Amino acid sequence: MEHRISEYINMKLTQKRMSLKELEFKSSISQSQISKLSRGLVSKLSAGTFYSLIKAFDDNVKDASGIVYKEFNFKLNKVDYKKRNDFGELMKSFETKENTIDIIAQKAGLKESRAFDLYYRNGALEAFELIMIEKAIGVEAGTLFELYFKEN
Repeated sequence: MEHRISEYINMKLTQKRMSLKELEFKSSISQSQISKLSRGLVSKLSAGTFYSLIKAFDDNVKDASGIVYKEFNFKLNKVDYKKRNDFGELMKSFETKENTIDIIAQKAGLKESRAFDLYYRNGALEAFELIMIEKAIGVEAGTLFELYFKEN
């Protein structure tokens, strides 16, 4: 996914009158990594890096994602539910599963194999994926970032 983290970093550094050293301290991201990010040399933006930067700039996921993913349309996909017969419709009221991996993947536009990697393997979570997953499960922007990257 194409991102504009360099544009975001440079804009925020100017707005906040912040030095790279101060950003390094506040974000816990090395100056060399910040330099690469600010020059557009990093192709994949991890969710952790994105969150560290927005917290360092005292920003929020919703506003930051509008800048970083300016061209991306954060619209959910429709879920293709299988048509049920009368008995299937009756049984729907007894089902309790919501937000299953396959439903979240469909809504967020992720391949099921990618969702499986994120849930069960060591798939590196990208920022846009976490934003779409938040939308898919209906939580406020930034909720999963805060829960997942909460400082202990």
